[in-house]
Amino acid sequence: TASYVVTQTDLNAGADLVNTASVTTNEITTPVEDTATSTVSQDSSMVVTKSLTNADDAIVDTEGETIEYTITVNNDGNTDLTNVVVGDELPDGSLGVVTGPTGDDGDGILNVGETWTYTASYVVTQADLDAGSDLVNTVSVTTDEITDPETDNATSSIIITPAVAIIKTSEVNDGGDGIDAGDTITYTYTVSNSGDVTLYDVDVTENAADFTGSGTLPTPAYSSGGSDIDGEGDGYDLTVGESLEFTATYVLTQADMDAGGVTNQATATANDPQGNPTDDESDDNSVLEDDPTVTLLCPAINGVSSTDPSECGVVDGSIVINASGAGLVYSIDGGATFVNSNEFYGLEAATYNVVVRSETSDCEIIHGDITLIAKVAPEILNVESVSTDCGTNNGTITISAESRSALSSLIFIIDNGVNIFENSTGIFTGLAEGLYQIKVRNSDQTCEVTFTDVQLTVYCNDTFAIDDENTTITGLPVSGDVTTNDFDPEGDNQIFQGFIDENGDPIASGSTVSGVDSEGNEVANAGTITWNPDGTYTFEPADDFSGTVDIVYET
Repeated sequence: TASYVVTQTDLNAGADLVNTASVTTNEITTPVEDTATSTVSQDSSMVVTKSLTNADDAIVDTEGETIEYTITVNNDGNTDLTNVVVGDELPDGSLGVVTGPTGDDGDGILNVGETWTYTASYVVTQADLDAGSDLVNTVSVTTDEITDPETDNATSSIIITPAVAIIKTSEVNDGGDGIDAGDTITYTYTVSNSGDVTLYDVDVTENAADFTGSGTLPTPAYSSGGSDIDGEGDGYDLTVGESLEFTATYVLTQADMDAGGVTNQATATANDPQGNPTDDESDDNSVLEDDPTVTLLCPAINGVSSTDPSECGVVDGSIVINASGAGLVYSIDGGATFVNSNEFYGLEAATYNVVVRSETSDCEIIHGDITLIAKVAPEILNVESVSTDCGTNNGTITISAESRSALSSLIFIIDNGVNIFENSTGIFTGLAEGLYQIKVRNSDQTCEVTFTDVQLTVYCNDTFAIDDENTTITGLPVSGDVTTNDFDPEGDNQIFQGFIDENGDPIASGSTVSGVDSEGNEVANAGTITWNPDGTYTFEPADDFSGTVDIVYET
């Protein structure tokens, strides 16, 4: 008997195993031979396995995410395998880069029972997400012994989350003169792709059900941004993270002003790559919320009218505020206190700070200072007068006064009880005799002040005679000068005309004159009067006359 242990080399060679027996004897020196043949049955086989290195990679949802693969090749046949070639077809159809192997004993031959391990990876693209199909990675392995590729694959499922987000803001355009009817609100709608796939045909519409304005519902129109991914000639498509803008304009009505604001909400819509719709309702400051946009309308101060106190010392000034808006309250003390009325009366001269507040929109408008100016009385500095001449009305009164208000000139008045004269110069001429009351007031007829009355006297170019009185001891003569205390207003020389009796007839010098004695009795011959042309005189009393003698003279 004999035996033979088959080697791997025998199997690798694949040739029949022939065993030859040769027998000789002494007698038979020529060998007698025979053979026994064993046919080698080659079974070249390998098991190729491709798997996801990380279990989490079974589902992908993010562009740029890396899927890692593990590839194992196991020789489960009975022949060594040479020239192992691994080809890795990535999900996008391209050939990937395979790293490895590990597990080789260093001879470059995949020995029977040996397992080699390779690695590969694939980066998920936006196109993969947009396509939405499973990502299948296929490996194929050949050797010189196995020319028909052995394959296996690993699959990752794609989960997409299409999402559109819209933020809507508003800006009131008041023209710089406060908000009123006819002004506009500009709405800006910023639409962004907040999901993980490309969005197409973005549109924005206002929700009529949420609109509180009394005017025409705004119509959003494309403004800027976006991409034309679908080739439709517009910018209404959005890559992931991209945004575009729509705008709209709304014209305010008085009803909006009275309401104190306008509330509305818009909806953004778009389609994912498979044509499925997605939408979002607007918020004013966050993509995470869906609150309507509330545009509060602060009150508009359309004008403030004021009236200064009407007279000196009178507290009757007023301020009237003309404002529009809802729930308005008014203040003239800078907002310290508010009242419901827009009319303020009985005000003194002062500076007031006007503020209007809307309790509906919770906003406040400061108009600023309104100054009520007090009336200031003029000051009469001096009054000069010149009396009138006899037979003419040519008296004059000149009033000097100073205005105490930069806003007012003066009116001058004289009043003689019969006529009232007034002018703006303070000079009055051609006046008749009489007692004149002097007044001055501001040109707006306020703050009248008076001055000491002025008397205009008529002078007829006469000498004014003043009564004379002279006494002496009974029985003695008395002398004097009647012109001593007389005067002439014009300064003319005084001319003594002589003495006259009760009938106005002249009394000649040396004439006897009558008198009244000390008992009250009339005495026909009280004495003798002697006079000179210069007004000097001497009275010589009659014997035993004691009393009074009245003699009239003229000049």
